[in-house]
Amino acid sequence: MIISKKGVFGFLFVVFFLFVVADNCLAFSEQRKFIGQNFDSATGLDYLNARYYDAKRGQFLNQDPLVQSSPEKFLADPQQLNDYSYARNNPINASDPSGLRVFYVPGTQLWGGRTNTIVDQALTHNINKAFPGQQITPVNWEGSDTTQARQQGTQNLAQIINNAVSSANACEPINIVDHSHGRNVVANYTRMPNAYQINNVVDIAGPALADNLYNEKKIDNHINVYSNLDPVQFFGGNQLSASGVSGAAIGSVLGPSEANVGYQLGRSLGWGEFGAAGREVTGAKNINATQQGSWLPWLTHGSLLTNPSVWDKISKEVKN
Repeated sequence: MIISKKGVFGFLFVVFFLFVVADNCLAFSEQRKFIGQNFDSATGLDYLNARYYDAKRGQFLNQDPLVQSSPEKFLADPQQLNDYSYARNNPINASDPSGLRVFYVPGTQLWGGRTNTIVDQALTHNINKAFPGQQITPVNWEGSDTTQARQQGTQNLAQIINNAVSSANACEPINIVDHSHGRNVVANYTRMPNAYQINNVVDIAGPALADNLYNEKKIDNHINVYSNLDPVQFFGGNQLSASGVSGAAIGSVLGPSEANVGYQLGRSLGWGEFGAAGREVTGAKNINATQQGSWLPWLTHGSLLTNPSVWDKISKEVKN
């Protein structure tokens, strides 16, 4: 068969074109690589938040930190025992985009009405001190100082966790940081029948309610931080309702038989609850941060969340 010069040049052009395309496909020119995570051009590795992945070798360079902290979780699943693997050695059908997760549940907002939970730069820095490289997912709830609002917040927390974990590795650790009455949102969640196992729970200045205990079996490592100077935590109980007491007072003016009716009607306004609450939590590692928080009682409650020295204590107790 005779091939013309034109045909030879055409053939060479196609070969050259395919070589260029193949070379570009193999080049690490895109910032987003394996499962959409960041490519580190300095090292030639993909950074998946908890560890580095070498795409050329198809292998992580370091062990899955969860295997080191909770090996008993993997005894029933031999695929998980390879702590250099990814998504049970089935990356086509499963993914673990964050490597590890931490959810942040805020406390009560004055008069309620919260529409968006924001994790600012300072709080992000503090949380990353205890949970380095982990994706922080805020959990929004309305924020009223009522049992009903916190129960709704629990439903929000459950939905956010389910959405985050359902498409990922079911053994991926769940870490939760909460502040103030966010503690009681999380406590509610641990008693839900379908609640996921939680690797670390960090309560900060959370009023411990006698009728809202944690299911400690759902928590591998529980940390509770408090200050003896925190009046908000101490009076954060739910025995009385501010609006209910006001309603009862109005009812008592109308007559003794109207006092209880007035209390129930007033309580429905949701002006807030108060009463005595505990500081320490049975079953948790309780950290007394009185010396680290503000010495001004009205500032102590918030300062426990923002003080870096408090987070230094927390970091020593976290198990990743």
